[in-house]
Amino acid sequence: MREPAFRKLWSAVALFNLGLCLTLFLRTTGLPLLVPFPVLAGASPHATAVLGFPVALFTCGLTLLLTGVFARQHPPRGLEYRLPIPYFDPQDFVPGSTGARIGSRVVEGLSIPLPVFLLLPILAKIVDGSVTLGSPTPRTPYDVLFQGWRDHFFPSRSIHWNAWFRGDYRLDGPTFYPVVQPWLYLVLLLALGFGLVYVERLLHQATSSPAASNGLRPRGSALREGAGSGTETAPKP
Repeated sequence: MREPAFRKLWSAVALFNLGLCLTLFLRTTGLPLLVPFPVLAGASPHATAVLGFPVALFTCGLTLLLTGVFARQHPPRGLEYRLPIPYFDPQDFVPGSTGARIGSRVVEGLSIPLPVFLLLPILAKIVDGSVTLGSPTPRTPYDVLFQGWRDHFFPSRSIHWNAWFRGDYRLDGPTFYPVVQPWLYLVLLLALGFGLVYVERLLHQATSSPAASNGLRPRGSALREGAGSGTETAPKP
């Protein structure tokens, strides 16, 4: 994929991820936001967290993956070279200028760590909900089985595994799988946190490398320039 197309892809994924995580976070606080997803239109805060968390987890991971791929394909000449700025090309700003550094820092903060941090209160909203078990008929009353984060991770009551496999457990509406689903979300969020640390180290270690601070070009760039100009330099004895 050519670099302009990759920049457009990264911008679309990063902006969608930021908007999704912000929307889910605000909806879980009880703010009645209008969302373009029919599934979340009339959902409660707990149901919004259950339905939206796995999608946000996937989009955050995809954003980190694309960021790492883009950073590894560019020389360590500055953060503005190794992180795309949405709707801007590299020739639209002066490399190394104050505006370019501020813009790249703002884009980095909004697109990489902020969405991942917003997943924490969304997961907290999930484990704060009450899990019920009810039959498909509305005549049978629902029985609250698990309530609070401790019951979600370390249940105080036994699980009816037949009902678990049938998907009879509910968390304020959506199907929920006690014990397994909270632990799976927690492990995946921890893995995403390690990915965030890796991408941040990749960006900032490369930016602060000795070659970047001394203004040196990456190895092989002089050979490519010499080959493109048609001139050759005789080796020094």
